[in-house]
Amino acid sequence: MSEPRASAVAIARAISNVAIRYENREYIAHQVAPVVQVDKEEGKYFTYDRGSMFRDDAIDNRAPGSRAPRSGWAMSNDSYIVNERAHAVDIPRRVNDNADEPLRPFETAASVAMGRVLLRNERAAAAAFFTTSIWDADVTPSSLWDDYAASDPAQDISDQVEAIRQKIGLRPNRLIIGAEVMASLKLHPDGLDRFKHTRTGVMSNEMVAEWLGISDVIVGEAIYTSSAEGATDTTADVWGKHGLLEYVPATADINEPSACYTFLKRINSRQSASLFGVGAQSRSWYEEAEDQDVVEASILTDHKVTSAVSGIFFNGVIS
Repeated sequence: MSEPRASAVAIARAISNVAIRYENREYIAHQVAPVVQVDKEEGKYFTYDRGSMFRDDAIDNRAPGSRAPRSGWAMSNDSYIVNERAHAVDIPRRVNDNADEPLRPFETAASVAMGRVLLRNERAAAAAFFTTSIWDADVTPSSLWDDYAASDPAQDISDQVEAIRQKIGLRPNRLIIGAEVMASLKLHPDGLDRFKHTRTGVMSNEMVAEWLGISDVIVGEAIYTSSAEGATDTTADVWGKHGLLEYVPATADINEPSACYTFLKRINSRQSASLFGVGAQSRSWYEEAEDQDVVEASILTDHKVTSAVSGIFFNGVIS
C-alpha cells in the first residue's frame, strides 16, 4: 500500500524567523564633517582671515608712556545652501495584508526609504570631500600603500600632518579612508613590525591609528549598486581607494578652523527625528485612489569644505 509523500499533505509556507535582506549598517558622513544645525535652508557664516590671525606685530621693549601698536583682524563670510535628499516607497494595502510572516512590508518600506536617503547623503559627502582640486593639496604616494616592499604610509601621513600644522597651527586629528585602504594597511609589514613584541595577528583599527600617529581613523564601509537596474548586480565602495587627512573640532566651534562642516536643517515639530537626533525625517500617508500607504524619508544637508588648508586629499593610495 502506497503512502502519501510528505509534500502531498502540506503546502510549503515561509518560515517565520528568517528572511534575507541587505543594507549598509553604518554611514560616516557625520563623522567626516561635524554637523551644524541650521534653521534656514540657506544662510551665511563668518570666516577669519588666516594671515591676520597669525601676524606677529606686537613689540618688544615698549618705552614708558608710549602706546602699544594696534591692529585687528580681517573677516569675510561664506554661505551654505542645503539640498533635500528624499525617497519614498509605496505599500499597497492588499500586499501588506497578504504578507506572510516574517515579512512586515510597512516597517521594511520605512527602513528602505531611510536607507536610500542615508546612502544618497553618504555619496553626496564623498563627492564633496573625497575628490581632487578642492583641498589645499592632493597627494598620491610615490609608492602605493599596498606595495609592501617600498611604501611607508606612516611617513607619508607624518609629512602631511606637518604640512597642515604649518598652515593652521594645529595638527590634523582625523584620517578618513575607504574600507579597501584599511584592509591593506592592516597587513602592512611596517605596522605589524611595530607591534610584533606585544601583539600578534592582523592589526585592529586602533593599532593602525597608533602606528600612523593619528588619534582618529574613520573607515568608510558603505557600498552602492553601480550597475543599472535589471543588469547583473555590480557594487562599488562609496569611499573608494582614497584618504582624507583633516583637522576638525569635535563639535562646531566659532574659535577653531574646521576642514569641513555638514549643515543640517533642523526638522520641525511635526516630523520625527531619525538621524543624530535631528535632521533626518520620515512621514507616511494614505493614498485612497490607489489604496496604498506611502512612506517617505528625507534629509536636508549641505556638505561644505570650510577650510581647504585644514585638509589634504590622498588620491588613489592603493592599486
